[in-house]
Amino acid sequence: MGRSTIRATAVLATIAMAFAGLTAAPAAASADELLELKVGNVSYTGTVRVGETLEVHPDVEHWTAGTQIEYQWYLGDDPIDGAEEATHEIGVDEQDGYLSVDVTGSLDGYESTTVTRVNSWVRGRTMTGVYTSIVGESTVGQTLSASTGNWPEETELFYEWSRSGTVIGEGPEHVVTIEDMGFELTLYVDGYAPGYVDTTVRASRSIPLAVVPGSATISAPATTVGTRVSSNVATWYPSDTRLTREWLRDGVPTGDTGSTYFIEVADLGKSITLRVTGSKAKLLPATVTSNPIAVPMYTFALQTPTIDGPVAVSSYVTATTQPTPKTWAPKLQWLRDGVPIPDATKKEYYPTQADAGHSLTFQLSVTHPAWGSLSATSAPVTVDTGNFVYAGRMLVKGNAMVGQTLTVKQPRWKRVTPTKFTYQWYADGKKIKKATKAKLKLVKSLKSKKISVAVTGSAAHVNNYWWVSTQTKKVVKKKKIHPVGKGLKGTSKSR
Repeated sequence: MGRSTIRATAVLATIAMAFAGLTAAPAAASADELLELKVGNVSYTGTVRVGETLEVHPDVEHWTAGTQIEYQWYLGDDPIDGAEEATHEIGVDEQDGYLSVDVTGSLDGYESTTVTRVNSWVRGRTMTGVYTSIVGESTVGQTLSASTGNWPEETELFYEWSRSGTVIGEGPEHVVTIEDMGFELTLYVDGYAPGYVDTTVRASRSIPLAVVPGSATISAPATTVGTRVSSNVATWYPSDTRLTREWLRDGVPTGDTGSTYFIEVADLGKSITLRVTGSKAKLLPATVTSNPIAVPMYTFALQTPTIDGPVAVSSYVTATTQPTPKTWAPKLQWLRDGVPIPDATKKEYYPTQADAGHSLTFQLSVTHPAWGSLSATSAPVTVDTGNFVYAGRMLVKGNAMVGQTLTVKQPRWKRVTPTKFTYQWYADGKKIKKATKAKLKLVKSLKSKKISVAVTGSAAHVNNYWWVSTQTKKVVKKKKIHPVGKGLKGTSKSR
């Protein structure tokens, strides 16, 4: 028997048993006759869609005991290779085909019986989450583009643009035209992918009535201060559009609104552009920005100052700098270890004891009309230990006579004053015991001796001051007076 005859026989058998309401025992058959196989119900579960799995469920309890069941899945009238199980996963190549399964029961001594199930059209999977949108500016001359997402792999997309129901183009992009103004554009995107239902999505964009911008270009023969920049503005629609200009420096309005512009000092290192806005009643305005012109920043640097002279405590030092006009607002500053020294704002400076052993630098700062704030700093120098500076000289005053007192008179110290003095008086070049103060009273034991004194002055970070006087005349009795006069001279040095 053929496949159609078997199916018909199975169906008639099922109907007969349903009417009988019971299952008859198989009649005895002759050796040449086959018994009729009792067939139970056959159901299936699953969705008839690409990628889904179907499963056939024979009601074996109502089939003749011992029946062997076999399966064969079909696409149309053609058996599917290898599809001989109770379950079947629907493949992509089965989409839009007619799917069925034959369930065949067989048993020795019985005629094989086949039941067909499913018998359904295979649908593709549904594309979920797919979308399209329109990106770009809705102005004449601008390009609108389709943005799509979440489409399955291998999807083939087709694009169609329409204006109020009339197709105006294909492809993923559309350049807005004057004819589009005042209408709604619709983008249709059709997606085709193996194993999926064909899907169409769409997006819309209204094109407003607006001024159609033209060109705006600028040019200049040079990019130096004082050079004139020219502009060229043309081809705006409508032709009676009112145009306004605005010159920009790094995107910020300069305040100039003419057709030309003169490069200023403030433009150095900046980019110059022209922004043109077109406006007309009942139309949306349009704006374009010209090509940029870069104005270079000319190289300029202050000369590095130098520090002249030995750099030591109490020694006069001078900084040498380049000449700067008053319009640059020059500022001078001495620094100790990089920190400004209070009130040290002239070219001359006397290092103090606080500077000893530290780094000393000099800085020149200006505000240049074109290049702004600039500064230059000298190379650092270390402040050395200095010497005492004084006016006049050290003297010994008094009369070389028993009973009189000799006194050491100090000079006038400048900038640094010794914080400690030591004295030693001598008689004929020999130390006088306990004579270590600024004054010495001449006693009888010093009679006929020549007196001198050695003085040492000291202070932090300054070399010691050392002074030795010349000798007096011999000390005489009280009646005879030998005045020292204006004072004994001596020899002084720092060590």
